[in-house]
Amino acid sequence: MRLTKGTALFEIKLMAMLMDEAKRRGYCHENPCREVKEKKHPPKVKPEITEADIGLILRELEAEPEWTRLSFSIAILHGNASSRDVRAPTA
Repeated sequence: MRLTKGTALFEIKLMAMLMDEAKRRGYCHENPCREVKEKKHPPKVKPEITEADIGLILRELEAEPEWTRLSFSIAILHGNASSRDVRAPTA
């Protein structure tokens, strides 16, 4: 089994549920698993894709199947467009 952050969090939650039941039945006085908190990390800053980048990517995708260009265009339209006009990239 691969140990990932998600797996570890799931196991802590599972152990907390088991300890809740033990506490309810009187086998322990406290549930130490409920005190375990995940350390918050700020998200990484992602580079903004410029219009020049979009043009370059679309030119490179011309040699690829049509679905790749469509998928890229959909992804661009559904991304964060706060810093540019919302419009479909032109090929």
